[in-house]
Amino acid sequence: LIMASSGCRMNELLSLEPDDVHDDEIPTRIYFRVTKSEQPRTSFITQEATQAYQDWIKNSRDEYITRAIRRNTPNKKNGKTLCTKNPDDSRVFPLHDATVRKIWIKHAKKAGMAKRDIKTGRMLIQPHCLRKFFRSYFGNADLAEHLMGHKGYLSTYRKMNDKQLAKEYLKNMNTVTIFERIPK
Repeated sequence: LIMASSGCRMNELLSLEPDDVHDDEIPTRIYFRVTKSEQPRTSFITQEATQAYQDWIKNSRDEYITRAIRRNTPNKKNGKTLCTKNPDDSRVFPLHDATVRKIWIKHAKKAGMAKRDIKTGRMLIQPHCLRKFFRSYFGNADLAEHLMGHKGYLSTYRKMNDKQLAKEYLKNMNTVTIFERIPK
């Protein structure tokens, strides 16, 4: 939900720290420190993404780390682990991108959407498609490009502060809301 409603890349999502998520604001403002262009940027997420984020932090994150540590006990034959989980990992989503892709494929299969390209064998629907979804459905193309961190778009949004950007985001938030219906 965060990727679909903010236009972020997976590495940006997996690099988030709790201080980067301002869920006390409407809409929730997210500060992406790590970006492909190496320039930090601000984006926003929907109310449903905010709720999912808060549920993850409150109810699931710590248990996920505990289970991951338990799962990654040393191999009895050689004493090595495939992956070690740091219990002090401060990231919002303390996962490796390979783990996210594995989870993605598992759920794509359950949904009957795990189709692969005949020539390349690659999955047709990847997590990056959520970024494309954001760009395609967000009602304001220039603002979407700005929030996604694309440098080539030099519009009036470059001159706006976060409060002004939030106001513009709210006008189009319903277009990237997945499960809830937003009254107009």
